[in-house]
Amino acid sequence: MRLLPLLAALATPLLAAEPQPLLESRGSSLESYEVLVDVARVDHDTPRSLALSYAAFDKAAVDDVAARFARLFEKAHLDALRRTYAADLVEQQAQAYAETGPSARNVSFTLLEEGAAGEEGKATVLLERRWEARDPETGTYRPTTLQVRLEMRREGRWWFIDRIAQAAPGAEFKARDLGVPPLLTLASPPAEQAADLASPQAALKTLARDMARLQRLRAKGQNALYCHYFDLVRAFYGEAIAESARKAQHPTPPPPPMTHEFGAPEPQKDGSVRLMVTALEEVSVNRGKTSAVGQASFSLASDALGDWRIVEERYRPTPDAAFVPRPTTFGLFFWE
Repeated sequence: MRLLPLLAALATPLLAAEPQPLLESRGSSLESYEVLVDVARVDHDTPRSLALSYAAFDKAAVDDVAARFARLFEKAHLDALRRTYAADLVEQQAQAYAETGPSARNVSFTLLEEGAAGEEGKATVLLERRWEARDPETGTYRPTTLQVRLEMRREGRWWFIDRIAQAAPGAEFKARDLGVPPLLTLASPPAEQAADLASPQAALKTLARDMARLQRLRAKGQNALYCHYFDLVRAFYGEAIAESARKAQHPTPPPPPMTHEFGAPEPQKDGSVRLMVTALEEVSVNRGKTSAVGQASFSLASDALGDWRIVEERYRPTPDAAFVPRPTTFGLFFWE
C-alpha cells in the first residue's frame, strides 16, 4: 500500500470541507422527528472522496441523528412523567438524564493511509476515528480511538465499499457486520388523552397509556433512520451487496401479548395509597394462560388540587426479592 505523508492538514477532521451533510435529522419532538438522507451526496469519484462521504455519514449519525433522538426522547419521557408524577421525582429523572449524556459524542476522522490494494480495481483507505465515549459506570467521557479500514472496488468509473474492518490501535482488524435491521411492524402511536388523576387507579392507568404511547413514539423515531437503511447500503456498497442485505432481513417475531394487573389500593399511615401492579405475559405454548414477568408498586398521594400523583415507584430486582425504590427510568415498567 502506498503510504501518504501525515501532513498537518490531515490532522484536522475530514469533514471540514463538507458544506452540507448527506444525513441530517429534524424535528422539535418525537412526533415530528425525521431523518433526511441525500444519497446523491455520496461521492464515488475516488477512494478518498468515498471515504470522506463515509466519514460524513458516520459523524452525522452520532452527533446529529442519535443525539437529537436522545434529546427528544428524554423530553418526551419527562413531559409524560409530569402528567402523573410528583415534581420531585420528575426533577430526579431530569437530573439523571443531565448526568448521563449520550453514549458517544464529538466524532471526527483523520486520513492515515490510502492506496492500491495490490489488485486492479481495488483500493484501501485507512481512517482513524476519534470520539468521546461515556463510561456507563462513572458517566465520565474518555477520548477513544479506532482504526477503520475501508476496502473498496471500482465498478466502471465509480468506487464502492466492499468491506469495512476496524481495530483498536495495535490490535487485529476484524470485519464489521452490515448490521441489517429487522423488518419492523410499527403500530401508530395513540393520541394523547387527558390525564385522569381523580383516583390512584385512574392515575396509574393514565401512566400506563402514556408509557405505551412513548414506547411507540420511540419505535417510530428509531425507524426514521432504519427506513433509509437499504438506500444507504446501496449508495456506499453498491446494488449487489444491498440486495444481499435485503435477502438477509427477517421480521422480528412479535413479543407475547402482555397485560398489567392492578392490585387493590392499600392505604398507608402517611395518607398515601400503595398499589401493586403485575406484568403478565401470555405463555406461548399454552394460549390463554399467563405468567408474571415483573412487579412494581406505586405510592400515590393527593396534592393540594386533589389530584393523585405518584410519589414513589418500587420494583423487584428478582422475583423473590423485596421491593426497592426505583431511582430513574420512571414509568418504563409499563413498556411491553
